Amino acid sequence: MTQLKTAGARSAVGAGPGSIGDEISLAAKSQIQDSPQQIENQDEISLLDSRNPCALTILQSVFNRRLVRAPLQTKRVKVGANPSEIEAREGGRHFRGYGTDVGTFDRLLTLTRYLLGRKLVFAVHGAIIEGVDPGYMLRAIEDGVDKYPPYKPYKATIFDRAGFAFAMDIDGLPCPLGADSLEDQAYYVRSKLPPEFHDVRSIFTATSSWGIKPGLHVRGWFLADRPVTCSEKKRWLKDISWIAPSIYNPNQPVYTAAPIFEDETDNPLPNTRRLVAIDGRERVTPPTAEMLKPRVYPKPSPASYLPPAKDDTSVLSFAMARVAAAPVSDRHKAIVREAFWLMERVVHGEVCRETALRALIAVGARTIPGARIITEEEILKAWDHAERRVAASWANENQPRDRVYDDNDLEVSDDH
Repeated sequence: MTQLKTAGARSAVGAGPGSIGDEISLAAKSQIQDSPQQIENQDEISLLDSRNPCALTILQSVFNRRLVRAPLQTKRVKVGANPSEIEAREGGRHFRGYGTDVGTFDRLLTLTRYLLGRKLVFAVHGAIIEGVDPGYMLRAIEDGVDKYPPYKPYKATIFDRAGFAFAMDIDGLPCPLGADSLEDQAYYVRSKLPPEFHDVRSIFTATSSWGIKPGLHVRGWFLADRPVTCSEKKRWLKDISWIAPSIYNPNQPVYTAAPIFEDETDNPLPNTRRLVAIDGRERVTPPTAEMLKPRVYPKPSPASYLPPAKDDTSVLSFAMARVAAAPVSDRHKAIVREAFWLMERVVHGEVCRETALRALIAVGARTIPGARIITEEEILKAWDHAERRVAASWANENQPRDRVYDDNDLEVSDDH
């Protein structure tokens, strides 16, 4: 197993995508071998049920008929390394999923090194739902319907589960003078994090924009001393503006491969390594589960809203007209938008709740040539979501609290 090399108070170990290093022979054994069957035979990488707290979920893109190959899951940098000419990843809709063991720091280090050279895979913080076919799966956290014909329904494949390993994307933090190396930047970023991170063993990798765009562009990897869910990570780190919160959505890709440079001379790390590991305590201690628990406010009864003296028919007409005029491909989004807008009108006493809901169903469920049929169940789901969010905002304005309501860390119960 890979060990950290120590040098005084610091240690730095790394590997580039083309040369994994003497300690890890996995890349030398296969050039682009991303399937779990190939990894399973290697001592360095161990498979594990993705629902296990010690696991990290890996998704690999599969064959795409349009590209006549599997889509790349890393960025491509054109000749000249102009920041505006960094091509986006090639995406992909279906993936092969599996879990890998990152229960110890050495295993996490081995995996992150291995993933640097694998252009077809990325990680997610969530886990694969039991019963899902991991050989050909979507990256969905809730049930839905395809946006394009033949509008096939699909089921959720990934859910939020607590895990020990987690990443954080650093984007927008100014680079201090003299911090030109990845190692210096890693120590600087760790020092700017909350105190519980300051002396923790961690891994930092250079992301695609490192050395090309201004500022710090690195990703940190840590192990917590207790399993932490994605929602808890959001609440834990939400006050740090230069950490991208979207990475903690259970199905959000964490792109782990190094970028592809059309001209290797443009690579800002040509003779150095894109990964460093710095020494310290084995694991970070997050706030307690009770501290990261979402604050719950009771959902106000509709009777507590301002009662409408008389329905404002112009409100209903405007909402129905906007849904009816929405493009065929945007009808569902239009219904969601108008559900929020109508619910705000309900709360402020401009229209009756039941009248607004009936109007939304009447126009939303209407059959439109060329458009997918939107069921009453979908409209009721959008309405319920709007009512929860608007009611919580109403509670923020009308109920005393000791802190400001935050959509990211509050939930609304069904109890009146």
